[in-house]
Amino acid sequence: MGTSTIFYLLSVLLSLYCALLVAFRTYKMDYNLKTGKREPTDERFVYPRLVYILMTALCFAPIANVVLCIVFFVISIVGRYLGDFYVKSWLLEKPEEKKKEKEQD
Repeated sequence: MGTSTIFYLLSVLLSLYCALLVAFRTYKMDYNLKTGKREPTDERFVYPRLVYILMTALCFAPIANVVLCIVFFVISIVGRYLGDFYVKSWLLEKPEEKKKEKEQD
C-alpha cells in the first residue's frame, strides 16, 4: 500500500465521520430567556433523502472529501459561535462543557 492509498482511506473515514455528524448529530439552537444565551435543543436537523445520498457519494470523491471536511469543521465552529446550530461531537466540545455534563449526570 502506497502513501496515496493510505491518505485516501483516511480521508474517506474522516469524511464519513463528518457526514455522520451532519446527518445525525446536528441540533438547532434556541434562545433561553432565563440564562440569556442560545442553547442547543433536542430538535435535530432533518434533510431530504437526496442530501443524504449526495453526502455519502461525496465521501468517496478523492479531493472533494478533504475539502468538504475542512469546510464542515469551519462552518460547525462558526455556526456554534453565532448560535445557529450545534454539532454534538467529542471533537468539537470544550473541556468545561464535559465537566458540566459529568456534574449533571
